[in-house]
Amino acid sequence: MSGELQRNLIQRLAIGDGFRRSASRVPNKIALIERREEVTLKVTYKEFNNQLNRFARAMRELGLKKDDRVGCLGLNSIEFAETLYGAQKGGFTFVPVNFALSPNDILDILNGADVKVFVFDDAFTPLVLKVMEGNPESVEHYVFMPITKAEIPQDKNFLDFNEIVNRQSPEEIEDVIIWERDIAEICYTSGATAAPKAAMISHLATYIPALQTLIEMAPHLNGETIMGMLLPIFHCGGRTFATSNLFVGGTTVLFRGFDPVAVLKAIESENCTLWLKTNLAHFPQSSGPGPAEPEVGQPV
Repeated sequence: MSGELQRNLIQRLAIGDGFRRSASRVPNKIALIERREEVTLKVTYKEFNNQLNRFARAMRELGLKKDDRVGCLGLNSIEFAETLYGAQKGGFTFVPVNFALSPNDILDILNGADVKVFVFDDAFTPLVLKVMEGNPESVEHYVFMPITKAEIPQDKNFLDFNEIVNRQSPEEIEDVIIWERDIAEICYTSGATAAPKAAMISHLATYIPALQTLIEMAPHLNGETIMGMLLPIFHCGGRTFATSNLFVGGTTVLFRGFDPVAVLKAIESENCTLWLKTNLAHFPQSSGPGPAEPEVGQPV
């Protein structure tokens, strides 16, 4: 290991290092939970950190170099989190893509951010095919996350997320120099009043909001927190809370959408102490007797 790399590992403030520390501190604690149809998936901190290392190596295998851009389109999932934090851990730049945007807007984002690898939730395969009609200039590889088991066209040379990631070594990634001012993500505005515009966000600018969240939410956000995440983590708000909870060693329960019954069942079965939702996610009020709602911690 070179002297420069040793100094960097000691001095730097890099998002990916937080997951190595959490895995070292609470390796067997559950980091992420996701209900996928009738199956509940659970990932420990050690397993999650291993997957981040594997993802970073998969991107290297595809030819990516430090600071190259990895785009991601999808709903909340464990694979989405692995893409987000695995890209940042490997020294790449994460580019979240809002699935509500038009194909033309997504095409502009891929070209404008110079995305080399585009990872997408298989539920959005039709949208990705529409985007591909515009021939994105920079995208070299398309990787689908097999979450809904949707049909994948065999003539497009799409890569299977599980196949390219799971064959990699989980050994800790410690051979890339990352400084706090390096770009961790490129976040595009919603495009509600004009075309989406890029904001280049450094590791430092990602770290500080996560720490601020921990400070402001200290009574409710700590290592014992079980957070129900209804906010999409492709959005900066959801990502900040997810990062904070993962850094402090809490558990995050990921929801792909808002189904009141399914959400209440999950909150009860996983004993959620805090949950984050959009303003549109309201539980209907019952006018008559019915099952008691589970007790939930502080809503945000």
